[in-house]
This record gives sequence, C-alpha cells and structure tokens, in this order.
Amino acid sequence: MITNKLFSMAITGLALLSSSLAAAQAEPCYASTVLGYVAGTQNSPSEPLDSGRTDPNKALGMPENDNTMNFVTLGYGGSITLGFSGPIYDMPGNDIRIVETSFASNDCLSDGVEKASVYLSLNGLDFIYAGEVCRNGSVDIADTSLEYVTAIRIVNHDDSTTFDGYDVDGVVAINGCETTGCHAFQLVDYYQGTRGNGQPITDPIRIDPNRCLGAPQNNRSNGAANFFSLGKDGYVVLKMGGYIITDGTSAPDLRVYETTWGNHSCEAYTEYAEISVSYDAVNWYSLGTHCQNENISLDLDAYIPGGLQVTYVRIANDGSLGNTNDFFDVDGVTALWGCDSGVIVDRGGCSATTFSGLGYVQGTKKNGSPIAANRTNALNALGYPQMDDTINFVTLGYGGSLQLTFTGSVLNEEGDDLTIIETSFGSPSCANYTEKVDVEVSIDGEAWYPLGTGCMDFSVDISSAPIYLPYINHIRLTNNSESLTEDGFDVDGIIFLHASDCPEDDDTTQGPIQRLSAELTTYPNPSAGNLNFSFTSYVEGKASLELYNINGQLVSKVFNGDIVPGEENVVEFDGSSLPNGLYITRLHTSDGTITGKVVITH
Repeated sequence: MITNKLFSMAITGLALLSSSLAAAQAEPCYASTVLGYVAGTQNSPSEPLDSGRTDPNKALGMPENDNTMNFVTLGYGGSITLGFSGPIYDMPGNDIRIVETSFASNDCLSDGVEKASVYLSLNGLDFIYAGEVCRNGSVDIADTSLEYVTAIRIVNHDDSTTFDGYDVDGVVAINGCETTGCHAFQLVDYYQGTRGNGQPITDPIRIDPNRCLGAPQNNRSNGAANFFSLGKDGYVVLKMGGYIITDGTSAPDLRVYETTWGNHSCEAYTEYAEISVSYDAVNWYSLGTHCQNENISLDLDAYIPGGLQVTYVRIANDGSLGNTNDFFDVDGVTALWGCDSGVIVDRGGCSATTFSGLGYVQGTKKNGSPIAANRTNALNALGYPQMDDTINFVTLGYGGSLQLTFTGSVLNEEGDDLTIIETSFGSPSCANYTEKVDVEVSIDGEAWYPLGTGCMDFSVDISSAPIYLPYINHIRLTNNSESLTEDGFDVDGIIFLHASDCPEDDDTTQGPIQRLSAELTTYPNPSAGNLNFSFTSYVEGKASLELYNINGQLVSKVFNGDIVPGEENVVEFDGSSLPNGLYITRLHTSDGTITGKVVITH
C-alpha cells in the first residue's frame, strides 16, 4: 500500500485565482449535456416520431441553424432537458436563445406553428417557468428570479400545429457560461512526448507547459499560440487554485480546454487524452479518455467518492490513440463552480475515540425477540473501549447496525488503520462463539465503501476499499447474518492504530486530544436567505466567520469575537437580500481555517 498523509491547507487568496471571470465571456457557449429526453408522438394520428429525429445529442453544441436534419424533435407530450458547461448568470436583456429548425422560414406562422415552453434550473433538478418561444426565441433568466442557471428544459407546447411539434437545433447562452471558476495555478509535473514520427517537438509555441496555467485563452483560430502539446505518451500534472467544488449533480464541474486550429471535429482531427483528478497527485481517479473538441466538460461527482476534495488534474496522451503530428494540445483547465480552500484535518488523537452524529438501528435477537434494554445504549460505543466483561457496549442484533461520525478525519496510512473491539464474556474464540460484523466507511456519510467482514476483535485497512480513499470521516458496522450467537455483534469501541498524544490506557472517559480547529454547520441549506451558522471551536481565543460569494468577494463578516472551547455558537444571519447562488463560509480560529458551502435560492 502506498502511504498517503493528508496535509492541512489554507490557500488564502488562491481560492479563486482569477477575478477576471466575474464578468461573462464575450463568446457564447452552448448546451453541452443531455440530462433527459422524452420523445413525444406525432399529432394526428398519434404515432411514434421518425427515428431519424429522436437523437437528443443533436441539440448539443453550436446550432447548425440551417435546413438540415441536425435537430431533435420533441413531439406532442415530449421534452428535452439540457445542461451547460458552467453557470449562466443573469445579464441585461435576454440570456438564452433556443434555435429551432423548420424547413421554411423562421417566422412563427410559416408552415404551421411550432411553440415550446421553457423552464430553467439552478441545480438541474428544480425547474422554474421562463416563458414560451415560437420557432427561434429567447428567454431572460430575470423572469425566473434566479441569479444563474445550469440547465434548461424545453417542452413542446400543445398550441403547436405541425405534425411532430417543436424541433430543437441547439441552445445558446448568449453571454457565455463561464462567469465564475478557478484555474490551474501550478505546474506539478510534465513530460513532453514525441511527434507522431518519433522526432522531438521543437516548435517554440508548443513546448512551454506553463501555457496550461491561468485563465484559458479558449482560442481555436488558425495560428493561436496558447497551448502546450503533449506529444505521443506525454502528460501534464496541474494543481488548481484550491479544491475543485462539485455541485453534486450530473452537471459538469471541470472543463479542459484544447486547441485545434480551425476547430476541426474529432473525426477530422483525432487527438485524445485521458483526464484524471487526485487529492494528492499520487492516487488518481480517471474521468475517461476524451477526444479534442471545443467543450470537454466533465462531471466529477460520477467518478470520485462523495465528499472527496481533489485539487490536481492530470492530462495524459495515450500514444495508441490519435494520429496527428503532436497530439493533444492543452490550453488550460477551469473548475466551473470555483475552488474551495477547505481543509481536511487529521483526526489525530489516539486510541480513545469520540464520535458525533451517530446512528443506531436496533436489530433483534436471533429468534426475533427484542434485545435486552441494557444492551441498546449506542453511547456505550463511544470513548476508549473497556475491553472487559461489563455491559459497556451496544448490541447490534440481527438486522442491526451502528453508524459513527468521527470528529475529524481518520487517515489511510501504512497497514491497518482501525481496530473494532467486541465484547463477549470470557473472551471466547470466533470458532466457538461466532459474532461477525460487516464494515463500511465513508467520506461524506452518503457514499459507502466496504472494507470486509470481521469476527470478534479485528483490524481493518482503509486501503481495502474498492477505490482509494485517502481518509474517512464515517464508519458503519452491520451485524453479519453468519453470526451464531443469541444477539449478534456487540460493539465496545474503536481504536485508531496510527495515533499520538493518547490518554492513559486506563482512561475510559477522556476523548482524544483534538486537532480539529472547529466544526461548522449551516442550515437550512439550501436556504431562502435566513441562515443559521452553528460552530464549535476546540481552541481558545478569537474566531471569525466570513461569508464569500463564488467570486471570492467578502459578502459579510458574520461573527468576530472570543469563543469558549467546546461551546456551541449559533449565529443568525439575514441573507434574504443576497442574490441566488453558491456561497463559501470560512471559519478562522487560532488553530486554522475550515470552510463550508451554502446555496441561497429565493
């Protein structure tokens, strides 16, 4: 196993590297992802649509805006939902234009009426009506009261009169998509491969890897000099200006910009690269292999463990793919939702364990009868394990489980990382007193990964998870049905195997020496504006809580004062006047900084 230690980072001032993206791009961008398609029917008679008109991918990219079959037909009762490569902010005037194809003029009444209802969404899930269009038409985000949107839904209107209704050629974000984000700011590693003929790349405009840094030029015109050519088997490893923020949906979170002069298609100019992300630049999560195109937009949520913070991006050519002279040309990288200076803190502490946010599902005895009441106190799993024949444990029972949240992060280090302590009176062996439990771990408490099954006392290695996890924040223990005793597995406690600064072994009450600067929760989240900030600091001194918008601008200093270690502080904040959008919270204590996120949507 490769040892990977987490490190605490506070990248003040680098959370959003470029403020130049606070304003919209001059160039438009287009729908880039199909989030859903419902094919309706023809009008009369109600028959299926022509199969040549039902490819939803024809609504993506730049509209053809001509009388060709490069569109998707909605049909009666049909709709299409499309995502963009980044948030589209409300600007003066109309913001989004829908292009429709009719083999006639674009006049609404020519050759029949083709109308559609348009809905917009901030998160790709909840849609707000934005108006109607007939043939080509535009809508204004202001009509939805949203500050920005990431998705559009187009629904054929029943007032249409043609035989198969509205035909979507494409959707244009008039003022551009990338109104926020952060970029690569550090070149970590690179190797420039060779040209296709095996000779070195010598063209001076193609050999500087620093051209991958900063705001991408996004210029594919002939002669543009704004990129680094990977060459055959070449690669570049870039560090972003903080942890890449993901939105938790299927919408793109990251965009890679490639330069191909003349903006040729992949079929005409085949240049490929595998794109990966990482927390530590050692263990990588592949986002797939992609051919050059004008919009390489990627969803991280589909590939990385929930809650994992990644900050490195690797773009690597596979010499077996592509046949151009110098292969994939990297212009730059953008985190579409911005970057976060969030800190993952070492759980630290010691063999004693302290948990918060525990959940207990009480099972039954093997015969289906209830477990004795004195065995169902989940708090008995907290603190240093007693490891004696007393009822200082919690019984899971058959069908039962226990979920615990650590006050900090447990690191994936060399060898086993945790030991689960079970209580069976008289310390029998597993063979003659079988009590088994299944172990799962998680970073965010939502995506869970199995570590295996153990019997009685046993240890687990986080590296046993099916994917690499540099740390965990949660553990779930579920009684295994192969247990043979009356009431199944009894949890006494959990010991961290890579710990320091521990209390004495006979201390059964004291928790670990915390290395967590504080805990911060914001609720409700999302919010209509009235927010509650709850935070508890583990160090004495002054603390400040600040709220930033996605462009890194300070919105409000919510709290600034002295705090008492271990005491919960709740601060109410009226954000009803703030524009809709994603905001970053930063809590500063004398021991460090932790961050969070909150969405405001009125």
